[in-house]
Amino acid sequence: MVDFIHAVTSEANSVCEEQKKKVLSVEHIVEGLRRLEFSEYADKVQAAEAPAKRQKLKKLITNLTPEELEKEQQRLFELARQQDALNASTATIRGRSLTNEVAAPASDCGATDAHTSQTPAGNATGSVQLE
Repeated sequence: MVDFIHAVTSEANSVCEEQKKKVLSVEHIVEGLRRLEFSEYADKVQAAEAPAKRQKLKKLITNLTPEELEKEQQRLFELARQQDALNASTATIRGRSLTNEVAAPASDCGATDAHTSQTPAGNATGSVQLE
């Protein structure tokens, strides 16, 4: 029995890592069972989990008034807007720093004429060595 539990949790953990998640969930366990060819158990786990999930959600909802539900919804919308703004500003910052690093003139990189070699025709090869 211990070997079975170890095998299932190990496989579920692999699924969790592949999906780049930090918390093991029922979905990971179900997928682990399927990968280990225990589909009949996976189906039973899903069937048992569905009512529990609905009951938990129903309990959460019924404990709140309509006004509280609306307030919570607005809070979640605002949180999502803030997260989107943060993601956009992070992408912009990364884009700027990447652009600045790539487009920096040779003089900004500490390169000197001594590091630029000349071809027989007298043209610079453009090789730049950073100091």
